[in-house]
Amino acid sequence: ARLSFIRERKLHESIKNRYVLQLYNTFADENSFYLVLEYCEGGNLRNFMKNLLSFEEVRNISLQIAKGISYLHKNKIVHADIKPENILLTKEKEVKLCDFGSAFRLEE
Repeated sequence: ARLSFIRERKLHESIKNRYVLQLYNTFADENSFYLVLEYCEGGNLRNFMKNLLSFEEVRNISLQIAKGISYLHKNKIVHADIKPENILLTKEKEVKLCDFGSAFRLEE
């Protein structure tokens, strides 16, 4: 578990993009590992989709997701777990990709 946490932390620390949830800090105690992350009061996309969305909302959210994934791929990072629960929204409906536990960097 410790190696997995260190790998996720190092990968997440290397990502600086407006469409990726910001990692502020990490720490551990004798039982657990913790990530201190940006807060997104809009919740996740799964819950947001329970409401009827306009075409414009769907288009804007989809475009932001594509931009976030494009940034990751340009930096040789594969998220490997994109799903509505791993896409958070700010109160302004800005997309933040999260949960990099399955992510990995492609070797050159």
